[in-house]
Amino acid sequence: MFRIFASSEFTVCDDVILRLDIFTALALNYEVKITTVRGDARIMLGNHVGMSAGCIDSAGEISTGSELLPGADLLFVDTGFHPICPFNRRHSDKINVIRLDPANIGNNVLVRIGRIILKAVTIVDEAAAVACSVVVSGEYQQGAILAGTPARVVGTVHSK
Repeated sequence: MFRIFASSEFTVCDDVILRLDIFTALALNYEVKITTVRGDARIMLGNHVGMSAGCIDSAGEISTGSELLPGADLLFVDTGFHPICPFNRRHSDKINVIRLDPANIGNNVLVRIGRIILKAVTIVDEAAAVACSVVVSGEYQQGAILAGTPARVVGTVHSK
């Protein structure tokens, strides 16, 4: 499912495949859903990205590098969607009062099953996020292995 504001930007590079159930034998909880929730939102997917199930939802800016391997049921967002302030929180239509922080994934990153990547995150090239981790704000270095809720660096993909 795609729901992209006409004035927002959705850039897809070469050899990107967004399709349910072609990359995995796993039972999937979601279809592929790509949405922008503001007219000035931007989603950019690099070369050779293949996504079989999950959601990318941008109110600001989300980008990926090339060779991204997102496992099943990825949730990748750049906003909390509702204001923290309790006044009119549920019915607020003022998306401009919601904090937006870009979320970026570098090149050749492995993101395992059931991960959540939240706003204000930068995952640098060659990193790996393990199953069921929640990656919150911060920059994670090249080759880092991320695990847990909230995710923390538990090793490097380059160790022997």
